[in-house]
Amino acid sequence: MGRSAVERKKARGYQKSDAGRSVAPSYLSYQREFLEEQSRHRKVQDFKTVVGFSLLGLAAAGTLAYLAYRFLKKHKQDKVQQGAINEGNPATYATLFKMAFDNDNMLGWGTNEEMVFQTAKQLPTRKFYDSVQSAYATLFKSQLNADLKSELSSDEYLQIMKIINSKN
Repeated sequence: MGRSAVERKKARGYQKSDAGRSVAPSYLSYQREFLEEQSRHRKVQDFKTVVGFSLLGLAAAGTLAYLAYRFLKKHKQDKVQQGAINEGNPATYATLFKMAFDNDNMLGWGTNEEMVFQTAKQLPTRKFYDSVQSAYATLFKSQLNADLKSELSSDEYLQIMKIINSKN
């Protein structure tokens, strides 16, 4: 009727540990909980690392995209400016309009209306004026018609528009 020591331990809930020793049930459950907590903590840390590197990658990609955009925009502007040297190029006329607006007369202010009218009269066609507007926007980050309106009186603006619209 005597049971062996091993049978008595099994009856009380003792189990064998990883090392092969008999251990009380409360210690094994504590050890199991501790290992599970460490595993959860490791998973959270791994997740934080993945999210951190993902955000860093997105920031780098966004920065590269922005720099590429700026480079291409600057390249386009430089190309249009180089064309301003050639006679008959829309950029040339856009530059002439801008120079008339930024007139450096004796007092250092004011628009040279005569130069605006002269430049408008030199435009070959209405379609060419559309190209001049596009070049003006690229070069000076402003709309030519809006600048004409703000720099000229309403009568002068109407006269300029009549000259431009009279072109074929």
